Amino acid sequence: MNSILSVVDAEQLPRLEGDMAHLARSQLGAADIVVLNKVDLVSTDELNHVKNLVQMVTPGSRIIEVVRGQMPLELVFAGGSDAPPPRRREDARKREAHAHDEAHSHDHVFATWNWTSDRALSLPRLRSTLEQLPETVYRCKGVVQIEELPRYRYVLQMVGRRYHLEESGFWGTAMPRSEIVLIGGRAGIDPDKLHSAFDACIGTGDESQSPVLRGSRRTNTNPGHDRGRVPRRGQDDAAQPHSVR
Repeated sequence: MNSILSVVDAEQLPRLEGDMAHLARSQLGAADIVVLNKVDLVSTDELNHVKNLVQMVTPGSRIIEVVRGQMPLELVFAGGSDAPPPRRREDARKREAHAHDEAHSHDHVFATWNWTSDRALSLPRLRSTLEQLPETVYRCKGVVQIEELPRYRYVLQMVGRRYHLEESGFWGTAMPRSEIVLIGGRAGIDPDKLHSAFDACIGTGDESQSPVLRGSRRTNTNPGHDRGRVPRRGQDDAAQPHSVR
């Protein structure tokens, strides 16, 4: 499971009582993304009240305001787990452009932002950046190269506050690079801040800043280890499951 999404009727949520109110709270409590539907039927003050109720139940969740349930499906569906081959990057860029147009078509509420680099990223720095993205960023996806395991290509999927990195094979003869796309609220996308944040993810090769890098270099001397496995946070061993959340 990549993420949990809850749809809330902005007009009806404050009116729920008893068992229905308890059920709504329990469903909201597990959500990564909360879609507030029918926001056109409430006043600004009422909408702020509903958003406060949601944040009380599930602090830190992403809240998306929509009318008649209309929103880009790219925001919530991860699609395939494998990244497009490098020779099809132009097709990928066209699809990203299509997603950008789709976002614009929804009452100009959503926006997309892209970042690329041909330098390997630091896994701890990337994790930190993902965990500190603003709540107005609803969706993040892409392909990344990490300096801890530079031979392997990793697919990044993030919906709401839940992110997932999964190994998808060797780079082979293709030029390793990182390509990341974010989708979020138009008013909450700050290109300059996002660019600085992801630029700061570029690795420096400093083992003192990355225990994972130190561990991966140690296991590289042992061909019996599977070097494609990304360690979970807090673990100093590169031979861990192939994905990380």
